[in-house]
Amino acid sequence: MSGEMNIPQAKAQIKSKQKKPASVRIQEITDLAAEGNNSSQIESLIGLSAKRVRRLAKTHDITIPGDVTSSNLTLIKPRRAINETCLTLSACATGINLIINSLEGITAEEAKDWVDDISTSLKPINKLYRTLRGIANRE
Repeated sequence: MSGEMNIPQAKAQIKSKQKKPASVRIQEITDLAAEGNNSSQIESLIGLSAKRVRRLAKTHDITIPGDVTSSNLTLIKPRRAINETCLTLSACATGINLIINSLEGITAEEAKDWVDDISTSLKPINKLYRTLRGIANRE
């Protein structure tokens, strides 16, 4: 509609998106979910329906953060979620240690944005930490 391509070109692009092997699709979904895209966004980026994206994600145990709602959070097993969170935080700590010594060239505006992002991310982490510490101190 925008005139960027004609109808045969658009059809060819759609067909090329549909012919990718499943392993490529799964990797695309994994990568796009890791970037924070939800199923609808992934749908528009790779040409699969959002329903198909969710089905592939479920089949291949890919978490799509934008699709997590309070109703399906109850399906997550707490021990598994805590173990995965600890592993992720450990990996983050390793990455953070690598970054800390190479922050030259960061602008004040970038730093302010990241401070806000990190502050928001730390709130539930600190809440979990305090809750687990309280349980540990009971024994």
